[in-house]
Parts: sequence; C-alpha cells; structure tokens
Amino acid sequence: MANQEVFFDETNLSSFTGKPGEEIILPLKYNSSDGLTTTGLGVNVYYDSSLLTLVAVDDQLTAMVVSNTFGQDLADETNKDSDDSTDKYVNLSWADFVGNWAGGTDPHTLANLKFKIAE
Repeated sequence: MANQEVFFDETNLSSFTGKPGEEIILPLKYNSSDGLTTTGLGVNVYYDSSLLTLVAVDDQLTAMVVSNTFGQDLADETNKDSDDSTDKYVNLSWADFVGNWAGGTDPHTLANLKFKIAE
C-alpha cells in the first residue's frame, strides 16, 4: 500500500535565527511512495498566532481546482489538531477530476508559506 506524506522542507531553518519581525518561507512538500497520481489533497496547517503570523501563501502547485483560505484568519476553535498550543490554521486544497495530479517519486512543492515571528 502506498504512503502519502505532507511535510515542511526544513532546509531554510538552518539560517533562521527566530528574531522578532524576522520572516521565513517554509516550503510545504508532498510525496507519494508509489509515484502514482491522485485526485487531489486537502491540508490544514496549524500554528500559534502568538508566535507566528502567516503573511503569504505563494507558488501553490497547479491543479484543475486550487484554493486556500489565506487572509481568512481561521481560528482553531474546536482544537481540530488536538494541540492546545495552536490557535489558527490555513487550509490548502487541490483537485483534479481525472486523477492526474502530483505523480512521480520526487517530492512536489505544494506551496511556500511565509511566516513572520511575532514582535
């Protein structure tokens, strides 16, 4: 059975100091162990808004239907991620009605999320 993995590429973290006001771009990646295509994906990214502000969602991977909730300032009111330290989230979605999305064995960059450290 194939595994699907969504993860942040942490390469940029090596030069990140975490100073107030500093911004960092975290590439959100997707990989399928069997390399087969799929009909789409939906991902919620949760964060602590007392520490981070989401300032941009850029370069979202193309698909027949692409959407995100950036700018809607969604609150994690029901603790959907079971993590009391997070209070906000952004949803990102991709759909391909013929099931021909994100194939191959190399990871795809789903989007680049830019966060700013709280001041």
